[in-house]
Amino acid sequence: MTINRINELVEEYFNGKTDEFAWYELDEELVNETVFHKNVVERLVKTFEKSRDIARITNDYLCALREYLIVFQTSLLLDDSSFADSNKYGLLKNTDGRIYATLDLPKGIKEKFVKEAFQIESTNLHTRESKYLLKTNNFIKDLTGYDKFETEAQKLCVMGALRLAKGFSMMAVLPTGGGKSLITQSIAYQEDGLTLVIVPTISLAQDQEISAKKTIRRITSQEIYSYSSGSKNRDEIIGSIKNKTARLLFISPEALIQNEDFAAAVKKANADKYLKNIVIDEAHIVVEWGDYFRTDYQSLEPWRRHILQDNPDIRTILLSATVDKKTGSLLRKMFSDGDKWIEYRCDALRKEPRYCVVKTASYREKKQRILDMVRKLPHPMIIYTLRPERAEDIKAWLVEDGYMGVETYTGETRSSEREELLKSWKDNDFDLMVATSAFGMGVDKPDVRTVIHEFVPDNPNLFYQELGRGGRDGLPCLSIMCIYPDVDLDITNRTKVLGEEKALGRWNTMYHSPKSRRVEDYVYIDTKIKPQYNLTYVYDVASSYDVQWNINLLLLLRRYDLIDIIDMEYEKDEDRYIFKIKIIDDRLTISTNKTEELLAEVREKEKDTFSRNFSILRKHIDKCDKQCLSEMFLDTYPLVSEYCAGCNSHDYKISDDDERFELRNKVDYIPAKKESDSLFKESAYIITNDYNDSLKRLVEHGIDIILTDDETLLDNIGVDKTDIVYLNFYEFRKLNEERQKMFLNGRVVVFYSSEQKTFLKEFSVVSRYRSEQQIVINVMHEDFVVDNDNKKASAYIGCNVTNELMEG
Repeated sequence: MTINRINELVEEYFNGKTDEFAWYELDEELVNETVFHKNVVERLVKTFEKSRDIARITNDYLCALREYLIVFQTSLLLDDSSFADSNKYGLLKNTDGRIYATLDLPKGIKEKFVKEAFQIESTNLHTRESKYLLKTNNFIKDLTGYDKFETEAQKLCVMGALRLAKGFSMMAVLPTGGGKSLITQSIAYQEDGLTLVIVPTISLAQDQEISAKKTIRRITSQEIYSYSSGSKNRDEIIGSIKNKTARLLFISPEALIQNEDFAAAVKKANADKYLKNIVIDEAHIVVEWGDYFRTDYQSLEPWRRHILQDNPDIRTILLSATVDKKTGSLLRKMFSDGDKWIEYRCDALRKEPRYCVVKTASYREKKQRILDMVRKLPHPMIIYTLRPERAEDIKAWLVEDGYMGVETYTGETRSSEREELLKSWKDNDFDLMVATSAFGMGVDKPDVRTVIHEFVPDNPNLFYQELGRGGRDGLPCLSIMCIYPDVDLDITNRTKVLGEEKALGRWNTMYHSPKSRRVEDYVYIDTKIKPQYNLTYVYDVASSYDVQWNINLLLLLRRYDLIDIIDMEYEKDEDRYIFKIKIIDDRLTISTNKTEELLAEVREKEKDTFSRNFSILRKHIDKCDKQCLSEMFLDTYPLVSEYCAGCNSHDYKISDDDERFELRNKVDYIPAKKESDSLFKESAYIITNDYNDSLKRLVEHGIDIILTDDETLLDNIGVDKTDIVYLNFYEFRKLNEERQKMFLNGRVVVFYSSEQKTFLKEFSVVSRYRSEQQIVINVMHEDFVVDNDNKKASAYIGCNVTNELMEG
């Protein structure tokens, strides 16, 4: 990067010497830089152009100018008309008239953290050289061109998915940026058929479609799609499903359930057994909807059950970056069938956030602190707040303070506006977003540098999900909680649980309504019913709010095992959801005090859970100057290990996960043995001069695992076996120590070193495993002597020697 030349481009354009900014030359100058650095320049140019168009300096421009000068550690010579001297932004002029920026930190924010977030100080990013064999197998390499997995965690999750048996469900938890998309892409091309990927937002569906088309190399024009209500190729997508050419379809649950044409096409594909996989991306939001109700997301459990009635062989994959204990348990309850459930938990805390808690003595002080942070901390920036009306208030502060590029995104943002907002946000049209928890589901702008909470979230999990919008590019970011503790830590009126009277009224109205049918042991509940709290049925038209809360109540009863949700149908003509349920607790069937008591018990349990989680967050905020703030996440996510890049109590990295195996749970599942034409029915010792030829033929005849420290041996196998696993001896030993049976099952071929000491080490690793494994094929160049007693390798291994690989 040549900063002098970039400065020249900026100065020429800003001072009116060129009519257009030289974007093509900028791209050449920044070819080796991050997306963040490129966006810093783009935001500066865009805010300058908006300021010029309205003939006045805006604060958006001053913020962008400050960020450019700090990030690139430079100065600019600009006309006075393009610059308003303002100490609020730390912008000054030196003696020769060049503008520069001082760091000039907001009160309560550590300088080291800000420098790291601006990318101007070495951050000692958490990286380590992998000891594992990350080489992809031939199937994945031929499909995507990827020669290596990004991490051992990604490798185990992808290979676990490829080894998943029909009819099973799997949850894979991989950190943000861990490569979850490769799971989807690999299973979609494992066999002919359709893979449905259910995503939260249209923009995410479109992003994943573009990514898949870019990644997958063996593709025709009618294989990968994303669908939204505005898609012009709707007929083409439906036609490709009917013609059985579609392989991957990224779609929202609303389109999947409510669109009659898609519902019919998917139903036909399912009946024909062409539908092979259902993938639910960002799976945690199925149960963690917060204030952003997604009726169809919450209805995926019964929708899937309906699909499985005709096609029980479908595999279900749930993907997420973070899942707490409660959410994981609920997802298993919703999407598993008996014991057909596997989890790959590679949970890890984020490495990017630097945590800051700023406590103020009044709302007035909090407002001033936040305005100062907006001026001086790196952008793009998200300000999270509790309620939609508060978001509008904060936006009004910022507009009054001179900002143009600020928007709000809340539960009250209309659906028609959401996708346009997300597109403009990603395109750097503005860099200040004020939001509630509604903003986050599937939002993937990678270079967000600062996330501010101006309130205390309901629980550590919600806090972590929201701060996780920052630093998704893997670079440091700031997570700041700026609060007025006397008010913001008050739990009063924070619970979002239906009151006893409302819960009872809603349930009785739905259950006793003539619109709800009873068939054998099942009840068909019509959720488009306005609650009547006195049981005198005057059927006003139910609002969407009523439907959402009715479904919310059914899901609450489901979570506490009071009902079972068997199926769900959507009637498009009347915009109606009919839930087929089975009542488990008979107290729900009679309108007596017993029903009221039961619902009161459930409500109290929900309130207790809320209070307990809020108290955890409050306790850590109280002690933030003496105790690491991230410790609360160890309780929230039981499978993670400690990691904090810095917080109020320390400004250095704390980590105890450097040596931990990335798969945090034991996977006992062993795939069913496949019929094989393997040459070997028992363990054997092969002597051969041609490892490459022997390996090709062994793979052709049923080998499942290749164990070697020589990666070059794997370059030219030539066999496209989708679920074959490559391991080195270190990885093999770790999998044994962790007792990960999933990845040790099958026929193993071991390629030993011909060096005596190395062979003995390798053999010691294999021998500890061999007692549990029925077939191990041991391959060497010669049967050499390995100790002073003239004992040969074959004697150690205890197998008969085969001098050549038998013909098939």
